[in-house]
Amino acid sequence: GISVMNGTAVLSTRLLRSFQIDKQCNPGPPCHVYATLPTVTHNSVFINAHTDYDVNSITVNYDTLEAFEKTRTTSFSAKSYSYQLDVEERGRRSVHSALLHDLIPETLYYYEIFYDGKSQYNSTYKTLPEYGSHSPLTIVLGGDVGSSDIGAGVTESLEKTGIPGALIIGGDAAYDDALQACYYSWDLF
Repeated sequence: GISVMNGTAVLSTRLLRSFQIDKQCNPGPPCHVYATLPTVTHNSVFINAHTDYDVNSITVNYDTLEAFEKTRTTSFSAKSYSYQLDVEERGRRSVHSALLHDLIPETLYYYEIFYDGKSQYNSTYKTLPEYGSHSPLTIVLGGDVGSSDIGAGVTESLEKTGIPGALIIGGDAAYDDALQACYYSWDLF
């Protein structure tokens, strides 16, 4: 709808979003999980998760995949830094980030995201080679990976590269224009 604030007409798409966009982060497993790299990339990683708004914090339990497969348990855990994002009912969520550190370079790790009294998600992460290593490393650099058909085509072309060691998105990821009300752009992406 259109409203007037301080003599300026303001257009809001909130009503349209309420008809077209489902709630993204429901109770249960996280709605988004992704890794981001800290300054030191060969022995640490941030595991990030978006969860239901009522989840105050998460714990990421982890170990090398080899050790986990032998014992079916993890030896390490990291608590998250968490905050609540409250833009509107459908977009409400808690955002968590946990730093896994003291990892071994070029090693496959198993990790699980734990909250509400149980493991909610699990996956693997392979650490990058140490600086100066001669191990091969595939890095994919790109942009225009939005939710349009063209952006989806660019993203699908990643399958031809195999699993990259790092994916750098140079821009045009979600077109949210840094507006909180455009949270759904990330969800569509």
